[in-house]
Amino acid sequence: MPTQSDLPPRAAVLETLQRVPLFHGLEPSLLADIAASLTSRGAAPGSEIFAEGAPGDAMFFIDSGTVKIHSGEGEHEVLLANLGPGQFFGEMALALGAPRTASASAIGACVLLELPAAGFRQLVDRYPSLRSALSRVSEHRARASELFDNEAFDLVSLAEAEDRISLGRDSSNTIVLDSPGVAAFHAEIRRTEAGYRIVHLGSPGGTFRNQQRAIDAELLEGDLVRIGSCRLFLHDGKLKLFQSSRGIRVEARDLGREVKGGKKLLQGIDLVLYPGELVAIVGPSGAGKSTLMKLMLGLDAPTSGAVFYDDAELAQNMERFRSEIGYVPQADIVHPELTARESLGYAGRLRLANDAKLVAGRADRALAQVHLERAADTSLRLLSGGQRKRACVAVELMTDPRLLFLDEPTSGLDPSLDEQLMLTFRELADGGRTVVLTTHATRNIAVCDLVVILSAGQMVFTGTPTEALAYFNVNDFAEIYPQVEGIPPERLAQRFAQSPEREQAVESRQTSAAERLAQPLSKRTNGPIQRSLGAIRQLGPLIQRDIRVAARDRVNMVLRLAGPPILALSMATTFDRHIFAHDVASGGNAREAVTLLYLMAIINLFLSAITSSVAITREGPIFRREQLVNLSPVAYVASKVAVLSFFAVLQAGLILVTLLVGVDFPGPLSEVLPRVFLALALTSLAGMALGLLVSSLSPNADRAVIIAVLVIIPQLIFGGSTVPRAVMQPVAKSISDTTVTKWSLELLGKVTGIDQRIEEQSQVTVTPPGGGSPVTVPIPTPFDKAFEIDAATRWAALAGFFLLFIGGTVLVQELKPRLRLHQE
Repeated sequence: MPTQSDLPPRAAVLETLQRVPLFHGLEPSLLADIAASLTSRGAAPGSEIFAEGAPGDAMFFIDSGTVKIHSGEGEHEVLLANLGPGQFFGEMALALGAPRTASASAIGACVLLELPAAGFRQLVDRYPSLRSALSRVSEHRARASELFDNEAFDLVSLAEAEDRISLGRDSSNTIVLDSPGVAAFHAEIRRTEAGYRIVHLGSPGGTFRNQQRAIDAELLEGDLVRIGSCRLFLHDGKLKLFQSSRGIRVEARDLGREVKGGKKLLQGIDLVLYPGELVAIVGPSGAGKSTLMKLMLGLDAPTSGAVFYDDAELAQNMERFRSEIGYVPQADIVHPELTARESLGYAGRLRLANDAKLVAGRADRALAQVHLERAADTSLRLLSGGQRKRACVAVELMTDPRLLFLDEPTSGLDPSLDEQLMLTFRELADGGRTVVLTTHATRNIAVCDLVVILSAGQMVFTGTPTEALAYFNVNDFAEIYPQVEGIPPERLAQRFAQSPEREQAVESRQTSAAERLAQPLSKRTNGPIQRSLGAIRQLGPLIQRDIRVAARDRVNMVLRLAGPPILALSMATTFDRHIFAHDVASGGNAREAVTLLYLMAIINLFLSAITSSVAITREGPIFRREQLVNLSPVAYVASKVAVLSFFAVLQAGLILVTLLVGVDFPGPLSEVLPRVFLALALTSLAGMALGLLVSSLSPNADRAVIIAVLVIIPQLIFGGSTVPRAVMQPVAKSISDTTVTKWSLELLGKVTGIDQRIEEQSQVTVTPPGGGSPVTVPIPTPFDKAFEIDAATRWAALAGFFLLFIGGTVLVQELKPRLRLHQE
């Protein structure tokens, strides 16, 4: 009979125990007692360890070999999981005292560590923390819909299938994959003379073969294909589904971040996070908490070291893991004008599919997970800070992320809301996700499995909350902060580096470099094709969301609708009704008419630029988060252009219609007014596009408005009305050529025939000296021949400004991740 002497080294046993969700966060003494209760036993190749329906009298840890977890027999057998060294099984039946829900058999010779029911029950009686954990796991299992983390079962035999096997979410597919990130018609497996090929059908989520993006690739025996969160593999000529609900194992190795000037924001971070763990990154302000989080989720690039997800290097596999990551930044990623349900609906249509039933179902489930069902249809601006934060979390849960990052999620909340939110995160981790959060608050840190303490960019402790209290010799977590802030971080980091706590919490968790399975993605991923297809799919939901947000923003809506008529009415009451008349005797005043046309142009430009200057920057956190999950900048900008263009054109119409109340425009009106309207509309559109460009370049809404005003001032000065171009210096003329107002004023003057009126009104009749017949003498003015121009060039110039500014906006939005613009 094997004994304790046959057990593997203590450190390895403790590492394995820490990976069991049932034992997360338990005190070291309990883990030591569990290790002491283990016995070693062997299993011959093909032997049955336990059968489905048998009593749950023990749980097992695999020391060596492989164990198959399966259900049914013969042709009806379903492979649930293949487990290897360091993994465990049988814990739920043991914990709940329930019969086995599946069978376990050895594949080859195995050595198992067994925890019998009798020893387990003694530990439950002795340790209240284990009883609490057991109660929590029991509640979770009662809610769970799946019995195992992994399932693998046959989908189709390729030899017996048709020549084309379609895969997707639509029910008409050969294989239906109802999973996040799967398109209605996602991919096909095609039979060829040489074998089989996997062909991607255009979903922005992509199709991956052996960790590399596949557009049209050969499919071989043993290949692994990933579509959304589904993994399929070809084994014995059969396509099998292997779908995981486990979290992601995250490993940081010698991670560092240095900025210009040599300042080190982070240095030498070694960290391993297990699936199903709730991890808190804490420390004083400026400790590097948010920096570490952004490096671990791939938002920033490390200057040293690397991050690994499930042993694959994140930098080389970002496309692979993009849909697996949830991220809630400090700023809200929801529109306050919408309700929680509406926000989730639009997020679902952008990230999953334009399927109302599917999205609505996932939204209801996500709202239930964060306990926000009762406030689901209330405007987010009316909810508390904690409720809005939970709505942000729910947005991320729409895609069932395996890894969830939350940056200061409890900041500014009262103790009660802090506790509620932390318990919500605990539930999410219990559901199998890896949950990582940064926080200043320490009131509820005990619900976490792991705490990482930083000081000045260095890690000064990692371990369970209980171990942290013992390490710093305090009774309350808040008492750790004075020590961290009062001792130089170098000393604290060196002390931890030399401590046994580091060996247990860091080194025992690490994998060796030889065990990494990272495979770099091919650089030729046909990105532009995927992006264009994504843009088309995303444009509809984005436009609908922008329309609804604009309609709910009542203050801005009133300003957009009432502002232009009010300003136009001011102009109508200032100028004489007949200023466009040919002669002065009839009230004509060409100089004032030029000023009126100039004001029409500048007001349209100014209003459009100001109202659009905050359209992008106020949604900075939302855009950055959505871009991480493949939001197309082209679609995003196009949706803004579509909605704001409507208001820009409407604005031009309102100004012109209001002016008609007090000003008689020259005829024939059926020809002149449409041209004036079109010129004003193009000016307004150019102003809107200029405002969007300013918005994309601005770090916040306040600066955006200031920059927009500074950009518009040259339009006032160099437009050619206050200072005619004829008297401008050469440098001023060059600047004038770059202003929208110059081209707009010239075009308006051309279509209203101002040049003819200037010529007629700049003549005087005089009698020659000595008598004779009176003669007409022209009086030179700065506006002589100013509007005898080519109208087609001006039309093209205004359209060109619009396209140039929009193109610049798209480029800036595309480059933001690379340039790290406007990160919190």
